[in-house]
Formats: sequence, structure tokens, C-alpha cells
Amino acid sequence: MSKKSNLLREKKRKEYKKEKKRFVMDVIGSGTHYNLVKRIQSEDPNLIKNFKKNTKYKVSEIILDFARPLINECTDNEQIKIAIMTSITAWNLATLSEDKKQEFWNKMNAEIGDSEEATQIINEMINIKKKLYDEYNFIVRDYELQFDIHDNLHLSVAANQLSN
Repeated sequence: MSKKSNLLREKKRKEYKKEKKRFVMDVIGSGTHYNLVKRIQSEDPNLIKNFKKNTKYKVSEIILDFARPLINECTDNEQIKIAIMTSITAWNLATLSEDKKQEFWNKMNAEIGDSEEATQIINEMINIKKKLYDEYNFIVRDYELQFDIHDNLHLSVAANQLSN
């Protein structure tokens, strides 16, 4: 191959790497990530090439810590599922620009209706994210929540690292 074609190929590879943000997988518990990985691979088979367990921080632990105030109010597993979903929604909203945040709110209100209580909870969670978790710069792409036979919670999270 010529030097020019090698340079062109290297340039395209670098552009592709920039285009695809680093993909972070975080897993707690053995085997809990299987369905999540399969679901994401079905969306984009090239996205997950190497699976790394050793990241700087565990995204799932951060999300569980962030969701703790809502989880503490739950009386059953269904309520915990809603608390996790609400927390992840608030987390992702906190990472969006104001115009994208408004666009998301409009879509969400059209789908589930405008609930003043839900809006208040999500806004409180957004403020908590900005005050206490601002150093963590990722958006949750997908997650899987499971309960074992003892009702212990296992959360698997797939997140995209955002550029600063």
C-alpha cells in the first residue's frame, strides 16, 4: 500500500474514533450484564469490542447512590424500578443543554402526561446531580435492573462518557 493510502486510512480511523464516544460498560454481579450487552450489540455490533470491568468508577454504584433518596421511600420492587428509571431520566436530563432538555420534556409530557409531582421530583433530582455528582460526565444509554431470590438489587448500566 502506498503511504498516501495508509495516511488516509489512519485519518478515517481517527475520525471514526472521535465520532464514537468511548463506551463504558459497568457491571455489578456475575452474569447480570448478559442481556444488556446482547441488547446493545443488536443495536450496533461494532460498539462493544472489548469489555472492561475496571473503569475509574462504577457507573451502577453512582446511579444507585444518586437514586438512594427515592429508593428509600419504596415499599416494593415495582416502586424501586420506577425510582431507578426516574433517577436515570433526571441524570440524563441534567447532562443535556437547555434546548434539548425542553425538547425531551415536551416528548415525555406528550407520552405520559404532565404530572406536577413527577416534574418536581425530577427537577429536585437534576439539582442534586448538578450539586453532588457534577464531576461524573456520562449519560446512561441503557440499563438492566434485576432482583435475586433474596430481593437484592443488581443494576447493570451502559453509559457513554461525554467529552468535557
